[in-house]
Amino acid sequence: MRLFWIINAALFQLCWWSAALFSQRAVLIMSATLILHLALSPTKLDDLKLLPLALIGIVVDQLLISFGVIDVKQSMIPIWLVLLWIILTWSLNHSLSWLSNIKLWQVAILGGVLGATSYLAAIELGAISTPLTLTVFTMIEAIIWCGLLPALCVLRQRLIDTHRKEKQGYA
Repeated sequence: MRLFWIINAALFQLCWWSAALFSQRAVLIMSATLILHLALSPTKLDDLKLLPLALIGIVVDQLLISFGVIDVKQSMIPIWLVLLWIILTWSLNHSLSWLSNIKLWQVAILGGVLGATSYLAAIELGAISTPLTLTVFTMIEAIIWCGLLPALCVLRQRLIDTHRKEKQGYA
């Protein structure tokens, strides 16, 4: 399990950097990375059960695109951003699973800081843009991520607990 934690962290970074540097051209790299993750994952079924969590992030980013907070040069969320949400969701089950061991207010602070920082880095690298000032954009992203990351962590735990109970015949 510890080895896969490192593998997952590396695969997540590969996806993030591919998306940030190559955007649409990263889809092939990111797709291969997701396939490799599933091939190597010791918890394939748990990972697949978490896909609805990726949908939450996809909807949030689609709303940000629709309201003009994020500009990705198209009206619909791009595939590379969808794939990034999938690997992030799976990372909650592996390299980011430690988040379930800290208090939710701490997860909220981490989400606000790291979520907003990730989007700012994507702007700096040219993957996305915003018509807003960076201060306003950062505040919006920080507020969203202060709620989003804790929600994803709680939902992840509920989905995994339900899945484990089903496997044991309790549900």
